[in-house]
Amino acid sequence: MSRSQCYLAIVMSALMVGGCADGNKSRTPEPQQPSSPVPASTRASAFCLDLGTFQFAVVVYVGEAGKAIEGKPLDFEELRRQSDNIARIGKPMRADAPADIRKEFGIVLDAVATSRKALRAGGSPKDLVDPLYGSENRPAFDAVNKYDCAK
Repeated sequence: MSRSQCYLAIVMSALMVGGCADGNKSRTPEPQQPSSPVPASTRASAFCLDLGTFQFAVVVYVGEAGKAIEGKPLDFEELRRQSDNIARIGKPMRADAPADIRKEFGIVLDAVATSRKALRAGGSPKDLVDPLYGSENRPAFDAVNKYDCAK
């Protein structure tokens, strides 16, 4: 018997013994209750289901675009792909955004779309980063980034 076959036999034996240790009593798993109830409409909304993905995508995009401030080279194709993903994820979310974040969410989507327009030959770094880092839109980015559907 080879070493890998020996390990496999040991693992299989352990699993079989562990499965039979409670005297063949069948157990059904107990349903887990959420620690704090969240309204069903909030849990199932397109906005809340995709919020974490959207927040992550925006942080990555803003970080990559921010390299322009430091004069670092940018991967325009990757930035276009990222901004397109943000738009694709954000479109159904916009329609379903809760009232307390709807305005800020729209500002973030519009800012990313505006910044994407600078991702062309001859586009200026200022046109790329101003919508993302400008003082006019920054509070909306912060609000969306900190938003939590469970609260």
